[in-house]
Amino acid sequence: MVSHISSLPPATRPTQRDVAVRAGVSQGTVSLALRRHPSIPKKTAEIVRGIAMRLGYTPDPYLAGLASYRKRMHAPEFQASLAWLSNDKNGESWKSSPVFASYHAGALAKAAQLGYQMEDHCLLQAGMTPARIGNILHARNIQGIIVAPQPRARTALDFNFDRFSAVTLGHALSTPQLNLVAWNQFKDMGLAVRKLMNLGYRRIGLVVASESDRCSGDNWASSFWGEQQRMRTGERLPALIEDNINHPLFKNWYWRNHPDVVISTMPDIREWLAEMGVAVPTDTGFLSLAGSGDDAGTSGLSEPSALIGAKAVELLIDMLHRFDRGVPAQQWSVLVNGAWREGRTLRDKNQPMEATGRGRLESRPNWNLTATHE
Repeated sequence: MVSHISSLPPATRPTQRDVAVRAGVSQGTVSLALRRHPSIPKKTAEIVRGIAMRLGYTPDPYLAGLASYRKRMHAPEFQASLAWLSNDKNGESWKSSPVFASYHAGALAKAAQLGYQMEDHCLLQAGMTPARIGNILHARNIQGIIVAPQPRARTALDFNFDRFSAVTLGHALSTPQLNLVAWNQFKDMGLAVRKLMNLGYRRIGLVVASESDRCSGDNWASSFWGEQQRMRTGERLPALIEDNINHPLFKNWYWRNHPDVVISTMPDIREWLAEMGVAVPTDTGFLSLAGSGDDAGTSGLSEPSALIGAKAVELLIDMLHRFDRGVPAQQWSVLVNGAWREGRTLRDKNQPMEATGRGRLESRPNWNLTATHE
């Protein structure tokens, strides 16, 4: 049996030229209006977008892909300057943080790769005001801002972003709510707890300074509490989350709760355990959330700080191309997974529990977890 299919002319895809003819404007005006360029009057832009919608115009993904391919095949030409805007004393204190410095290095490298320069600017520089620095950036034709990590959690920033596209790093900036790129701390804490369960640990303790948890958007404590709901009631140890955690406070918490592993953002914990006569990992395991500053032998999670800085630049440039200015009506969050470090501060999965001095644990299901780095 032969099936006869009538020959139909292919559907014609509406183009920007079609929109321009209907609107009575140039094709260049249509292109700018669809990308919400501020040079196009609001009324004209609304008319153009309305006609485009009625015609069913959508950008051609193949042409967009071709343009992207051509751009990658050529060495990047200078596009524009971006600003790294810090909110710490003289714009210097962030440099003392290895994580923050890595954010900056990752952002700088990605900006250069895409043809952009990045200039450092500081809100708290002597004689500077938010209005003045905004005018300086505008006069230098800088339209994109990377807001540096804030020195304190829940910071409110007094700066008018109406003329700029802006992305912030981490969760410490509470006002305004800019689009952000951050470490996926909630997911990675869950990964850490489940891997520890898979290694046979049951009395899992968390020690985090309150400020560190607040800077994480409360993700460390929230995720840990959620994972505890999977544990038996007697194995749910109270987390030590205080403003000023010192050795006596930790020592009191440790002997009261007898954890068989400690998760912490504080590298000092290993030294304190040694002074208490607690061997790591024989008596108690240690898993670090600090990332930077740890030696190669410390088991834990590493924050992908350079990658976070690079992703922030990519997001910012995308916003610049779409002319997204000011504080967004709906905040976006781009979360980047960290990397697992095996180290030597956790016992081997096949090591019997008696070696830790805690006694044999009841058997539990194998969580069969693998670390991921996205």
